[in-house]
Amino acid sequence: MNLRSLFLAFAIATPFAVSAHDEVELPSPYDWTGGAKMGFSVESGNTDCTDLKADGHLGRDVNTGNEWDATVDFIAHVRYKKKNGKVSDDEASIKGRWRQQFQERWNWVVWQRMEYDHPVDLNFGSLTVAGLGYWPIKGEKTTLYLEGGLGYNVEFYDRDQDEDDFFTAAFSAEFFHKFCKNLDLTNVFFYLVPPERTEEYTIDNRLALHYHFNKTWGLETSYLWEYDNTPAVGKDRLDTTYQLSVTYSF
Repeated sequence: MNLRSLFLAFAIATPFAVSAHDEVELPSPYDWTGGAKMGFSVESGNTDCTDLKADGHLGRDVNTGNEWDATVDFIAHVRYKKKNGKVSDDEASIKGRWRQQFQERWNWVVWQRMEYDHPVDLNFGSLTVAGLGYWPIKGEKTTLYLEGGLGYNVEFYDRDQDEDDFFTAAFSAEFFHKFCKNLDLTNVFFYLVPPERTEEYTIDNRLALHYHFNKTWGLETSYLWEYDNTPAVGKDRLDTTYQLSVTYSF
């Protein structure tokens, strides 16, 4: 093979090699991310117990190609406990959220939450909220995301008041800070209040410290408090949960 033939072979092969390399290295805008965790929890309030809890989350960033970016994420939580051979403290919830960005720091948001909570006699609850989200802080190490909107809440209880439905306002604040490569902190605050029944508000706040052993496995400790200003008869206003979990991410 002479020098001219070698040059032609190289010129023909190079575009295919670059194309193959780009196909492998460029991240897809449709990749799913998620994780799961399981650990021991110590609870007080309407449920005084130590048991196992499991949580999972799944998310997807969607690049629509027209300067509108969307995020879809789902969060599930399950706890199951028996006492004296009977189900006593089981609960489950799932939340799905769609965020549609229309400016660098602003987005539309719609989310749906469904839950069952035996300790507070809630057979089924459904909350749908639509509103706006804003990023006051959007850095590599620190982020703060605010979200607010109006929604409709339906609840079915295992007591005399079988059904309750009302319009409500919702506000949340999600803070994240990365101390170093392996350690980060998150705090999620949630406030729900019906405009016509402002005394019936609820507040949830979850603070978590997460240590990453590697990209897949980690250890998380968290503190959750849930406050209901008008609980059911015979129920406490405040529930607290301390949890230590092993986490898995992908």
